[in-house]
Formats: sequence, structure tokens, C-alpha cells
Amino acid sequence: MIHPEGPGESHTVELVDIAMRGARFRTAGRVLPVDQRASFGFVTAGQMTCVATGRVLRVAGGGEFVLALERANPAFQSFVGSLTGG
Repeated sequence: MIHPEGPGESHTVELVDIAMRGARFRTAGRVLPVDQRASFGFVTAGQMTCVATGRVLRVAGGGEFVLALERANPAFQSFVGSLTGG
């Protein structure tokens, strides 16, 4: 789920790619507009709750958009670090 800042509903999205500074999502629903602030979270297999917040940097075809991350909790940083070896 991605949660836009301000009034509005959360949206179910597919997390396509993830890094320390950004994430790419795909949705069959409404794509968030450029500069929209939003937060997302997920739970890892090890039961860590990962949460991050940022702004939509760009929107692409096929329902994809990129969120440039501004903040992430330690669990998120640890999880992404484990993927990238850092």
C-alpha cells in the first residue's frame, strides 16, 4: 500500500524496484502525480516493519512511478542494505 499525504485514499501498488534513495512502483489504479508526497511500508519475512516517505519524482507509462525517498526507518535501511551488500 502507498499512502498519499493529505486527503485521499491509500492505493495498492506493486513494488518493482527498491534502493536506499528511491523505489519504483506499478499500479493498475490511479498513478500519483509528480511532487506528491507519499509513504509506504512492508513487512519482511523476518518480521521487520519497513517504512519510507518521499516524493513522486517521475511518472512513466504502464502505471509506473518513482518515489524519491526522503526518510526511511532503520528497518528499511537494514533490509535494503542487505539486498545491496551495504
